[in-house]
Amino acid sequence: MDGLPAVQKMVLCWALYVLLFFKGTGQKAVLVIFIHGTIEISSIIIAGGLRADTGQKLDVSGHYTRLEGLIRGAKDSLKIVLALVAFFPGGRLF
Repeated sequence: MDGLPAVQKMVLCWALYVLLFFKGTGQKAVLVIFIHGTIEISSIIIAGGLRADTGQKLDVSGHYTRLEGLIRGAKDSLKIVLALVAFFPGGRLF
């Protein structure tokens, strides 16, 4: 049941939205939460693409050996991942 934690988080978020709307601060909270969520989801998608790119450079390394291709791909990906660390909660990558 991999989807259950996601459903629980969705229910928790919507319960929080309802509570904040009843308190009168819902509109500001929704704007802050949506902006944060958009940035976080974008960062996760970019990080996932970088993992796929590193794997592709390992598999199809061209003129380099597989190890050299993996190292080059990891170096390229690491530069972008380090820039994305600021967008992950608590600085955790995965």
